[in-house]
Amino acid sequence: MKSKNILYMLTVMAVIFAGCEDLLEKTPPLQLDNGKVLSSYELILQATNAAYSPLYSANYYGRSNLVVPDLMGNNAKQSPRSSGRYQQTYNWNYTPGDNVGLWTTAYDIIARANNILESIDAIDEPGVTQDMKDQIKGESLFLRALAHWDLLRTFSQPYTYNGGGTLGVPIIRRTEIGQPARATVKEVYEDLIVPDLLDAIALLGDPGRGNDPKAFACKETAQAILAKVYLYMADWSNAASMATNVIASPKYSLYTVDNYTTVWSTPGATEVIFEVYGNNTESTWPSWDEVGYIYNPSGYGDV
Repeated sequence: MKSKNILYMLTVMAVIFAGCEDLLEKTPPLQLDNGKVLSSYELILQATNAAYSPLYSANYYGRSNLVVPDLMGNNAKQSPRSSGRYQQTYNWNYTPGDNVGLWTTAYDIIARANNILESIDAIDEPGVTQDMKDQIKGESLFLRALAHWDLLRTFSQPYTYNGGGTLGVPIIRRTEIGQPARATVKEVYEDLIVPDLLDAIALLGDPGRGNDPKAFACKETAQAILAKVYLYMADWSNAASMATNVIASPKYSLYTVDNYTTVWSTPGATEVIFEVYGNNTESTWPSWDEVGYIYNPSGYGDV
């Protein structure tokens, strides 16, 4: 009788473990394969639009990327009524947790761009031309380069310091779990930022796509950023060449003194090359987390 009970228990356990094996092999619902999520041009187009959205986060161009350089460069100062935001930045007294928001937000954009770049070439649909795919690739390369550059400017020494041999930031061309080492400043500039922007210029159309083309990268957008990148690298000749390309474009013209203030309230203004769009349905855009509230005495008034 005892041996029968043991045999019965072993049989039951075998059935249970066989059932568990099927359960454990299921794909986690929050860990989907890019080939399934980005399986059509329309889905990739939506993902590309979404790759821009972290740009207007309060951790990035929605606030910190504008406020931090002003405070560090003495263009602004901490208000006496400060609530403590950006206090460490103003005093140049950092802790490991300071500016972590920019780090995670910029690498979020990089991850999104990488996912698109890994998926776009596999799309083969009627009506989807190579030019359409090239535009998406160019925008993704532009975003990846911009995010790496902003990280580098925040967390590293200048390119001209010590020959660019100091620690930069990790170069991420493929999104995967790991702990990538920091590349040198020179490597990030020369191996990723400049090549990505040059490739973007070759791929991007003129004008860009959409009803608001200045909200998406186009050829001149990448040229303008690359001109500034070359300026940071002290590559004066290439900086002038790229800037001249943008200046010569009929799409842009400088505002006069009389109408200069209207540029801030005019979407797609003639002096604007690229602008980060948000709207009143976005959680941080109209709220106290956006940049205006930091400067507003009736808001936080920290700066």
